Amino acid sequence: MGNGDMVTMTLLQGVVNAFVMFLARAIVILLPRSERDGDRQPPPPTALIWPLELLLGIAGSLVTA
Repeated sequence: MGNGDMVTMTLLQGVVNAFVMFLARAIVILLPRSERDGDRQPPPPTALIWPLELLLGIAGSLVTA
């Protein structure tokens, strides 16, 4: 058996991914929503979470690389 590098990196990437999911949702919740425009609806939170998770996931992968 090897020295466990792959197991350590897998666990580390899992922790980073958990932080990415948490931070993406926290950012969307903290964003201000303007409701002054009666005809324009703000984008739904799920439309913002996915791109944030993608960008933060790439940043997290760079950290673990």
